[in-house]
Amino acid sequence: MAWTGHGNNRLNIATVTVNGTKTALSGKVTLSLKSKKGPALAMFGPLVALAWIDQESRLNVAMSQDVGHTFGPPLISPLSSTEAPTLTFLNDQLMIGWKGANNVVNVGTVQLNNGTPSNIINVVAVPAAVTPSAPSLAAQEGTLFLSWREKDDHLSVAMSVDGGQHFGSIFASPIERSPSAPFLAVNNGVLFIGWRGEHDHLDVASVGVRNRAIVGFGPVPAYQFETKIKNFPVTGGDEIVCSVSYLDDLSGGTISLGNLTNGSSASLTLAAPVMAEFAGSSIEWIMERPTLAKGNQLDTLPKFGEVVFDNAIGCGAGGAGNASNGGTLTIVDANGNPETSEVLGPAPLAQVTINYISST
Repeated sequence: MAWTGHGNNRLNIATVTVNGTKTALSGKVTLSLKSKKGPALAMFGPLVALAWIDQESRLNVAMSQDVGHTFGPPLISPLSSTEAPTLTFLNDQLMIGWKGANNVVNVGTVQLNNGTPSNIINVVAVPAAVTPSAPSLAAQEGTLFLSWREKDDHLSVAMSVDGGQHFGSIFASPIERSPSAPFLAVNNGVLFIGWRGEHDHLDVASVGVRNRAIVGFGPVPAYQFETKIKNFPVTGGDEIVCSVSYLDDLSGGTISLGNLTNGSSASLTLAAPVMAEFAGSSIEWIMERPTLAKGNQLDTLPKFGEVVFDNAIGCGAGGAGNASNGGTLTIVDANGNPETSEVLGPAPLAQVTINYISST
């Protein structure tokens, strides 16, 4: 973690230690270097890169080869900014971004000679990224991501697949706004964006990337939790038919339900969550316990009779899947005792039979 000190503008860097749910700072180092804004950090193995603007608003970059304990002489660039820069490592290349002339975001590569920054090269102005605040960079599997705050405070994210030379697939959120700069980070292969939201609360959301395009970010759709379908009456013993498919443009999916016993039907079209991958690699036929409305805890599994999923098949571009060839997962109670039994097939019936087991 790096920050500008209170009252003296000197740069500080420390290690964040995590012990269970508690975090602390250790090994703080206060540098003689000063900045008018907050600094930027990036790590690549033992290398720690630090960037800031000095008292003359020039971009500075320094490197540490001992995990932030000491830093070598900084590169003092003639390039300047009125806001804090941003850093990230794209594979082994150190990328830097900053707000340049006319509030246009600039992105460049920090040239390193034996681990020492010597120049900022391949500078590209991103004309679509005009911001009153600092931008943010992050990299994931060879793709460079850029986020910024628009002039109207809405947040935008773009991506580059050619090392920062061109940015496309711009997603401008129609909902999320901030009076401050957003920040990007990657954790376990997932891109996240954080920002100062309503009432000064801090908001964090995952950014959805699908088919080499940014599809959005924001809260988890409410329908991912149990949703009551009020126009589809069902009673015990009814025979139900259900089909699930996704739209050709991958923007959502359709669920069609039919009650063969009473003749009722219902259809739902749901927007896709931003993290949906549409890989088509898994189909599930589920008998499960509901989640309690309060406390987000699982309710007791209701006692039920035999449930048969018949003609349980899935179709996609790669062919068809048959439930008789699938796997099973047994529901257990709090003591680990099984509450369900499952029987597959036999093939080619495409059938799954689930029964309730009393744990008493």
